[in-house]
Amino acid sequence: MLRRSFGKRVMETAPAVPPYPVALPDPDGVTRVIPKAMWDGPQGDMLRDLGFAPDDATNMALTPERARAKEDAATAQMNALVAKVNAHIAGISVIPWAMIPWSVWEGLNAEFLIKRDFLPSSPWNNLLLPADAASAKFLGLPPHPRAAQPGLDENIARLITELRIEARDEFQTTFAALARGDWSALDRHEAFRADQFKKLIALTRYVAHEIFGAAACARHDELFGFGLSEVTG
Repeated sequence: MLRRSFGKRVMETAPAVPPYPVALPDPDGVTRVIPKAMWDGPQGDMLRDLGFAPDDATNMALTPERARAKEDAATAQMNALVAKVNAHIAGISVIPWAMIPWSVWEGLNAEFLIKRDFLPSSPWNNLLLPADAASAKFLGLPPHPRAAQPGLDENIARLITELRIEARDEFQTTFAALARGDWSALDRHEAFRADQFKKLIALTRYVAHEIFGAAACARHDELFGFGLSEVTG
């Protein structure tokens, strides 16, 4: 099972310290980033005209249950993909290799990544690498390392922490602007989130290039045509 290869669940409990201003549950018991009360009257009409809604997934606070559901969905997708690849040619098998390592999904960084639809088993975070020497020779790819890369966890965690702090500061700026009635802050915030996603994608590509080389990454994309090539193409 890939679950054993990938490791433990990434967010069994909520972070001890919130990365953003603390939001309290609305009267219906649901915690929203922009509280339901802000959707009443003209300001609510303005938000809806801009394409937002109080119950959008992006407006819901991340809970352990929602994080677990996201993880399960991403892992099921990866399981199905690996099974399809491994069933294609007898004796040839691949294993996913997470470019942002599983160990990085802890505490505040886990919440930051999951809220941006990054999970260890997301397709844009994985290379499919040969499980053995025979598969490596047939596919023309380096074999799966089956071991942690020295220093990778610490360096990646540091870079993601920097992105998370940027996101925290941006959220606080946006929240304050909305409280003043400055709705243009929403467009700026959406552009900021899109830019951060691109930075995370670039980070995964950088890791893959540094460890396996550009030629191996190009060969991977040629063979499987998904993941990084699909997102960045």
